[in-house]
Amino acid sequence: MASKAAKPCNPKEVLLDELCEVLRKSFPSEIMTKEYINALSSLNILFPGISVGALDILDKGHVFRLQTNMGRHIHQVVGNGGQLYYIFNVDVPCCSCAVFKNNMTKSNPTSIPSSYCQHLLAAAIAGRLDRVTTKTISENNFLQIVTSFMVDTEYT
Repeated sequence: MASKAAKPCNPKEVLLDELCEVLRKSFPSEIMTKEYINALSSLNILFPGISVGALDILDKGHVFRLQTNMGRHIHQVVGNGGQLYYIFNVDVPCCSCAVFKNNMTKSNPTSIPSSYCQHLLAAAIAGRLDRVTTKTISENNFLQIVTSFMVDTEYT
């Protein structure tokens, strides 16, 4: 079961919510209605260069919620090359991939919520469409992932 997030205030997040609602109405049949095709086209315009990769990840079912018995969680996304990436949602979403890190070092801090990579977009869409698989992990494993992310990622 996916957790419901607060209403987004970022324009891209609002549009993403609306597009995902159109896509949700087409699942599971995925009939190519005009609205469905328009939603996919709009995703490509809103997130150029990453929407196709994100939808491919979503189609493969490669978005996971890793949750501990204590209730802490992170998202794991299997990239198209099989590499594991982690999505952290503290105040703003962050991905452990190099593309996201590169985007963050070039962006204005006020635009952080609008910076996406295909992994973050796949996780965002999967959450809105309830297409996230939950896996239970140990607290120790959770801490190892978080520590590794913090050591390997410096957004300066």
